[in-house]
Amino acid sequence: DVYDGWYLNKKHIELYEEKPYLCATCAIDNIVKKSKTLSEWHKELELITLIDKVKEWSIERHIDKANPKEQTLKLLEETGELASALLKSNNDLIIDSLGDILVVLVILHQQLGLTMEQTLSYAYNEIKDRKGKTIGGVFVKDSDL
Repeated sequence: DVYDGWYLNKKHIELYEEKPYLCATCAIDNIVKKSKTLSEWHKELELITLIDKVKEWSIERHIDKANPKEQTLKLLEETGELASALLKSNNDLIIDSLGDILVVLVILHQQLGLTMEQTLSYAYNEIKDRKGKTIGGVFVKDSDL
């Protein structure tokens, strides 16, 4: 279907109709509530589509069933590349490294049988009421001060 010039992928609608609990701010909820513009909604679908493409890519290469310990090492490697890019102020490498980290995280979630919505929701619920201070640009919770 086409909505205001945007193509709607029915696969994603079915996902959210079947499992609306996966994401409190999922695209379908936002359309129903009309709390977002179609452009904002489209951006959410783009992210979902990219995540799906990464999952498909990993399945084609049999990475989705590989050892998550190895994928964690890959995450550390990519994080090291990000640190190097930041030290060098290399914006292209920063973008590449952040993208690589996201790819590794998508695959790690796959390997562990988790969704990014589950883990991000869990983490947000842990931090949402946390008290603390920002020191040197980093938030430090009260219990660590």
